[in-house]
Amino acid sequence: MAAGGIGARLKAAAPALGFALLCLLAVLFATLVSLSEQTRRTEAARHRVSDLLHDSGLRLERTMSAPLLQARGMEAEIMAHGDVSATDFDHIAAVLLRDHQGVHHFVLTHGTVIDRVYPMAGNEILMGLDYRNLPDQWPLVEQAITQHRAVLQGPIKLVQGGQAVVGRVPVYLPKAGGGDRFYGLVNVVIDIAPYMADLARLGRDNGLDLVLLGRDGLGARGGAIWGDESVMGRGPVVFSLQLPAGRWLLAGVPHAGWRAYAGPPGPLTWSSWGLAALFILCLTLLWLYGQHRRRMSAALAVSEDRYRSLFTNAGAAMLLLDRDAGVIVEANEAAAAYYGYPAGQMRRMRIGDISLDPLPETPVDSRPGGYIRHRLASGEVRIVEAHTGPLPGGGLCYAILHDVTERRRLEEELHKLAMAVDQSPASIVITDAAGRIEYVNAAFCRVTGYWPDEVLGHTPGILKSGATAPEIYAEMWRRLSSGQTWQGTFQNRRKDGSLYWEQAQIAPILDHEGRITHYLGVKENITERRQAEEAIRSLSARLQNVLDAASEVAIIACDAEGGITLFNRGAERMLGYRQDEVVGKATPLLFHLPEEMAVRAEQLTRELGRAVAGFSTFVGKAERDGRDVGEWTYRRKDGGTLTVSLVVTPIWDDQRRVTGSLGVAVDITERKRGEERLRQSEERYRASFEQAGTGIVHAAFDGTLLRWNDRFRQILGYAPEDMSQLNFLALTYEEDRPLSRQVTEDLRDGRAQSRAFEKRYYRKDGSLTWVKLHCAASRDTEGQARYLITVVEDINDRKQAELQLAETTRRLDEQAQKLRDINQELEQFAYVASHDLRQPLRMVSSYLTLIERRLGGDLGPELKDYLGYAVNGAKHMDALILGLLDYSRTGRQGDGAEAVDLGQTLQDCLLTLADALEECGAAVSVASDLPVVTGNRAELMRLFQNLIGNAVKYRAPERPLRIDVGWRGENGRAVVWVEDNGSGIDPENHARVFQIFQRLVPQSACEGYGLGLAICKKIAEHHGGRIWVESAPGTGSRFLVSLPRDAGSGAQ
Repeated sequence: MAAGGIGARLKAAAPALGFALLCLLAVLFATLVSLSEQTRRTEAARHRVSDLLHDSGLRLERTMSAPLLQARGMEAEIMAHGDVSATDFDHIAAVLLRDHQGVHHFVLTHGTVIDRVYPMAGNEILMGLDYRNLPDQWPLVEQAITQHRAVLQGPIKLVQGGQAVVGRVPVYLPKAGGGDRFYGLVNVVIDIAPYMADLARLGRDNGLDLVLLGRDGLGARGGAIWGDESVMGRGPVVFSLQLPAGRWLLAGVPHAGWRAYAGPPGPLTWSSWGLAALFILCLTLLWLYGQHRRRMSAALAVSEDRYRSLFTNAGAAMLLLDRDAGVIVEANEAAAAYYGYPAGQMRRMRIGDISLDPLPETPVDSRPGGYIRHRLASGEVRIVEAHTGPLPGGGLCYAILHDVTERRRLEEELHKLAMAVDQSPASIVITDAAGRIEYVNAAFCRVTGYWPDEVLGHTPGILKSGATAPEIYAEMWRRLSSGQTWQGTFQNRRKDGSLYWEQAQIAPILDHEGRITHYLGVKENITERRQAEEAIRSLSARLQNVLDAASEVAIIACDAEGGITLFNRGAERMLGYRQDEVVGKATPLLFHLPEEMAVRAEQLTRELGRAVAGFSTFVGKAERDGRDVGEWTYRRKDGGTLTVSLVVTPIWDDQRRVTGSLGVAVDITERKRGEERLRQSEERYRASFEQAGTGIVHAAFDGTLLRWNDRFRQILGYAPEDMSQLNFLALTYEEDRPLSRQVTEDLRDGRAQSRAFEKRYYRKDGSLTWVKLHCAASRDTEGQARYLITVVEDINDRKQAELQLAETTRRLDEQAQKLRDINQELEQFAYVASHDLRQPLRMVSSYLTLIERRLGGDLGPELKDYLGYAVNGAKHMDALILGLLDYSRTGRQGDGAEAVDLGQTLQDCLLTLADALEECGAAVSVASDLPVVTGNRAELMRLFQNLIGNAVKYRAPERPLRIDVGWRGENGRAVVWVEDNGSGIDPENHARVFQIFQRLVPQSACEGYGLGLAICKKIAEHHGGRIWVESAPGTGSRFLVSLPRDAGSGAQ
């Protein structure tokens, strides 16, 4: 009875207990809603902070990455050319400092020793420092060298004061034989104070506590760079900065904590508590209707039976819940299998035993996602989607549960992917198959300046600048249309009109049937990189131009074994080899003379105290002294040789080991030839000065003798030791001194360049000697006269000879006059004698003719013959006298010199002799360009008549006569000839034919008296010329006459 009473009391109290439990559930519900709303607001706050850190981190990442990448550019420059000059290093560093305000300075080391710094001002202390002597910096420097990779060190304390972050890029150069060698480090020192100030301002403006982690680029392992490291223990938002040589972390939390930062409770919280109160009120009303509900329970049991079969056999997990009591009323087998509990146990479990989140209030959850978390018997938490609804009869509801854990995971992955795409630093564009833009991310907007709504629905052609070749677009669409990925470079235009470069990779997106549905473009803004590359290319071109411009200098670099690694254009021009013929294929031994190498090697062996041979001949002394300068003979590719001045300097690594050498050669062949010519000229000058046959003296303008040769001393008759005391003005004869002073002043003051004059010197014995002086002034480069140079010619003997010659000339003139008088008398005598002799001969001939006529027939034959002999003899004598008269008249017609055209004269001669020439059938050829000479026309006409007449008279009967008249110029005269093909003249008679009354043939063979050629000779001599013959028997004769050409006829 007692037990039964207790059961009845409990059953009666059950509704009250249920009411209390439901009230508690209502309060719990309101509490959970408040917590959920607080969580949502906290997550929103974290997203806001994440966005702030994301934007600031990206800016810091770009700002830090750019100079570090530029250091890579300088590494590429050094690797391309084997080194970088101080000028080019300063130029590149200046460009980087201008473009990147946070860069403090640049440092370049050879090995581990600092060799170059830009800017130098304020950083002088760094020059020559060895990183191995800096214990706080050396470990990471060593790490960069040994691991062949760039490192990011710092913040570190700088030697010159202050703190900075240092990017260190090791530079390795290839060896000729393979592998590489360490060259040095490119160090970019970045002052991060401005960037930390920006972070402080970000925290101050947004109420955040920030910390930047990642010393030495180690991320979270590197410790705090700036800020309070305790931030990491307060649930911060963290952004990772990916730098070229390491990683930083930027973390932040609100000053007052996330709850305060999220703000006061929102309407949802107040609504949840209002609903809880309303729910309790409803429970009270339900209590009043409790009886009614019990009456309805029977009907509910019937309903339960109808649905139990469906509930039990359902494949999906289903629960019947008493929401008011917060308990699981029933669970089907699928639910038991899903949760891992026996079905009977589940009926005793509360909803909170499996559910970590409140149940949905409506059949379709209105919260984002509509998901709740349930815990299985194994402890695993799964995400389910609950579809709930009330059951008839009130108080109970059903819940159909679907496990969406995997779907939720995929949704979250998709969300993260979407966030990654949207927040990617690269521009991302998605278009449909027609190329219309459907999506762009934030980076696209930052780069182009367009907002999404300005480009959606347009094609990417909105960015075209016209600078990209159409062929590139055609190739892009060809590859995309064939389903292939395309990558390339565009130069596009921003919204503000400015141009920018971007590297794009575009791929088609295919559906399950392989059809293109969309295109995905991932593009990177490479404007700064292109500008840097352009700067590097420009610098490289300038460096190459410098080497190429040095076309007069051969620059040749070799490695440690002597292999040629650099051969500039000047070396190609100098030696004739092309660069590709020698670089990596030959050593300088190729163009050096072996014999010269052997001599040099022997010299260095003695000088260095060790054996020297081969390539060491060039670099042995340079390695010891730092440089070697010498003259060498090069052999060109074509076999020719040249002399060069060669400067060899060794190239050292950081361990002071020789890794190569640099030779700079200048062609001094012409200079050596000039020096040899100068030496020979000086020797000739000395020889001519000392051994000259004339005196040479250098004297000051006051007359002091400075230098003299021995011949000058001999002219004056002084001993060598006396010469230095002499003065040329004092030596001059008194009457000649004024002229000497005037000449000296004219030469000194520049009124004359040189003067020549004669004067007299006193010899040591007191006698006077005549000299001829040729004087000039020696002047310096500014034209100032320094001293007199005088050539002294001893003309004393000539002066004496001139006096004797003058006397002899006077006597000869007197004798010549007497001879002219005698010749004139002789000519007069011959004329008179000839004239007077003709008269008796004419009388003899006349009387003999009269006797012959008077006696007539009384004369016998013999007497007739005698008379004939007598008459012929008289006629012959008369002809001889006429010829003698003619000969004597020749040359007595006065000078009568005039310009005589020999062409016209010969024509007149031929006209006179036309009958005789025609009778013998002679062929006459006269040169068309016969010259004009000076002479007597009548005499010259007679001369050529005689010569042509002789050709007719002495022709060879066996062949037709041919006469040629020609001429040639000779020393300003005309040599005219008359040539025939007659019988010819024996050479022994060549002189005889021009003698008077000389004949070479009998009178019977050819008439004449031997006067014609004698007259020709006299005419030629009267004209200041001569006549001669060139002939041999049977070959004809050539008579040549030399006559003066007329000066006005253009004779040369």
